[in-house]
Amino acid sequence: MRRTPATRARARCRAAAWLLPLLGALAAGCGESRLSEPEECTIAVVAGSATPDGRPLLWKSRDAEEWFNEVACFEENGWAHIALACVADTINARLGVNERGFAIVNATALNLPDTLDAGITNGSLMKRALRECATLDDFERLLILTGIEGRAHPSSMGVIDAEGGAAIYEVGNHGFVAFDATDPEVAPDGFLVRANFGLSGDTTAVSKTRYERASVLLSEAAAEDRLDLAALLDASRDLWTPAVDPYPLPCDRGPPQAPHAIGYVDAYDTINRSKTVAFGVIQGVAPGEDPRLATFYAAPGHPVVTPVTPVWVAAGPTPPELDGPLGSPICNVAYERRLDSYPHPIWRWWIHTNYLVHTGGEDGFLVRVRAIEGWVLPQTAAHLEHWRTGGVDPAEMAAVERQIAAAAFAEYAAPVPEPASAPPASAGSGAPALAFSPNPARGAVRIAWAAPPPHGGEIVVSILDVSGRRVRRIFLPPSGAV
Repeated sequence: MRRTPATRARARCRAAAWLLPLLGALAAGCGESRLSEPEECTIAVVAGSATPDGRPLLWKSRDAEEWFNEVACFEENGWAHIALACVADTINARLGVNERGFAIVNATALNLPDTLDAGITNGSLMKRALRECATLDDFERLLILTGIEGRAHPSSMGVIDAEGGAAIYEVGNHGFVAFDATDPEVAPDGFLVRANFGLSGDTTAVSKTRYERASVLLSEAAAEDRLDLAALLDASRDLWTPAVDPYPLPCDRGPPQAPHAIGYVDAYDTINRSKTVAFGVIQGVAPGEDPRLATFYAAPGHPVVTPVTPVWVAAGPTPPELDGPLGSPICNVAYERRLDSYPHPIWRWWIHTNYLVHTGGEDGFLVRVRAIEGWVLPQTAAHLEHWRTGGVDPAEMAAVERQIAAAAFAEYAAPVPEPASAPPASAGSGAPALAFSPNPARGAVRIAWAAPPPHGGEIVVSILDVSGRRVRRIFLPPSGAV
């Protein structure tokens, strides 16, 4: 049986009481002043006419402060649907698809006029759309209805349906502007991209780096007739910057302001941003196909360290790897690997590419992700083809969904070797001196530390158990004792 919001809330009441404050504190420990800006996701809508198989695609790379996300199935008053949201959140959706093949994503539009302090939020509006809408026309009626009272935050909302509809709506407090991805005059290559701004507003003062980079990547894919799931997964993990092209990985240079920091990339405004917490691609259906074949390739974690796994609304509850009693185990592993991938004690939005692809390419977090997707995606495609010709079997879908998720997680959670050339703690400025007393110890231990100038930033201390598993990570100021 699919869980309702009330059922899920009861099941998680005790766990959330202690888990969420802890997770929030951990996430706060990884914060930066530069990372505390409004979420500015990257999204794209691709019409079926632009894809090799004729099925539309919807993509979102979610940038936010909430590191702990899950993918859950809901059966409510309306259409059953699957949505990505924060752990234990049954009110909001961040991207999702329902049993009618209607799917939706959004990105905050910081440049659209915002004069309203109240009204329905983006997450609640998307959740309502998944419950109530089957077509783009339904969604437009919902926008008209919610616009009367007003919406709290302007954003760009990407939508596809089972009838071939594909569009982006730039949604303001009361009105909206529609951009049709199937109209060659609006979308010459059959796709639309948005990042942190709307094209219907003033774009002179907004950052266009991610918008322009995503547009280039999708245009290249469209020109080569490969604008498909794989192209969007690659775009999700892109680390190109205007200053440095890091490819092939690992990067053999450092950021312009620190050329000695070999391997680091400034991921503040890349598509795979330092604050990207989850991503997903929804493959819709061709007109006339069973809408239950719409497939959500979900990844509740940082893109370069997290593989996607497929889920279907008809399959019912999502696998425990995506939606367990204490959140998503995939997300929990992804969070740890994201921390490992950003080891610089000062510039905490710099990713070290040696953790993604070891020198020589033999291992690394991204190498592991690609290996998993190397069998997950073909298996999923084969099952979809079987259901397209033989009909949808919800029980079989559920079994396939769980088998793939379990096998993918087992491979994903296995230890990944450290890179042979791990970066020094202070990236060229000298390692901090640490002293422990008593040493060895069974009980409390006093830690004294001092970092040589010009370190100037926090010191990262990892505490391991006897098996080598990290049980805690502590961020310390440049000197002191505890």
